[in-house]
Amino acid sequence: MKKILVNVERSTEITSGSLNSFKETKAASFKSLTSQNSRMKSRIVLPEKNQVFIDYLTLSISDISDHATYFMWIDQQLQSIGLIISKRQPKIPINYDIGYLICSKIDSNFVCGSIKYSHKYCRVLLQLTGNGCAMAELNDSFKWIESLVMQDNVKLKRVDLAVDDYKGKFCIEKVDKAYSRGAFNGSTGRRPVKRNLGDKHNGRTRYIGGQTAYKQVCIYEKGKKEGLQESDLWNWVRAEVRFNSNGRDTIPKEIFKFKSDYFYSAYPKAFSSLVHDAQLRSVVYRINLEFAANLGRSARNSRRQYGKINHELMKVFGNEIAMELITRPGKSEKLQRHPLVNDEYLRKEFEDLVTSTAKHTPLL
Repeated sequence: MKKILVNVERSTEITSGSLNSFKETKAASFKSLTSQNSRMKSRIVLPEKNQVFIDYLTLSISDISDHATYFMWIDQQLQSIGLIISKRQPKIPINYDIGYLICSKIDSNFVCGSIKYSHKYCRVLLQLTGNGCAMAELNDSFKWIESLVMQDNVKLKRVDLAVDDYKGKFCIEKVDKAYSRGAFNGSTGRRPVKRNLGDKHNGRTRYIGGQTAYKQVCIYEKGKKEGLQESDLWNWVRAEVRFNSNGRDTIPKEIFKFKSDYFYSAYPKAFSSLVHDAQLRSVVYRINLEFAANLGRSARNSRRQYGKINHELMKVFGNEIAMELITRPGKSEKLQRHPLVNDEYLRKEFEDLVTSTAKHTPLL
């Protein structure tokens, strides 16, 4: 089996635990990672701060005989990043016996992941969705999860690394050309499977690589999917690399420290332009932007369907009574509030975005 070393320029001294992990990485077989590193190709392409973020995470923790005590310990750690283990139960996969949803401390209906236990294998499966990863990123930069992963009985099962290109320079057309030219081919020259979904008006998606493969790329036109036709974010593209551990390849535990290196090293030929064009945005910006996009799109649909009725109610009864008649708290998955959504921040950063989206007529 071919040994591949991912070259990483380290800015901090390696701890003994990290060094042991790196030795394990050298000894492991990573058929999907190359030895190329974007910083080695150009000394100015990577910014000082990391624009790559973790959007999904699954951990497998073995040798757990007392799951109740371990769940209590996990719950204490999760509370430090604003999450709790709720009493709600998720779908239990095969070979697992018990499970609970991980939710926000502020809103128990806001799901951020799950935790499950297998009596047969004495194994815990911990999953964090994009919402849960956002909470971990903001509150402790994944430090607790990183320390947990470094334990010998913990294995990374899945990690999604993502980058946002808000200008859309890394467009779908470039992705298709890169695929045709072999930029996504493996080390053996074999071309991975590719799936094309969506359309130009509602947003296109490209999946490169099989769902059970060690790595799969998902690139989609997020600005169009969010309905941001009349904004600067119309060409917003999100690129994700989804690493999946299998029987032959494992995910390096150093991936938390060197997200950019592992993201770009996955497909260095294809992602060379994305290195230059990706912009750094805080997790608060990303979460509020998505909420603003959903809010504007929902307002546009309401304006089209009920705008005339609402206008007449306000004209006859005045704004106060009319608003009481046409509004209610309710529940909506699209408008479900992430704990990081802030009204003042929304008004300051995205008022024009919501207004233009709400008043725009969708393309036919």
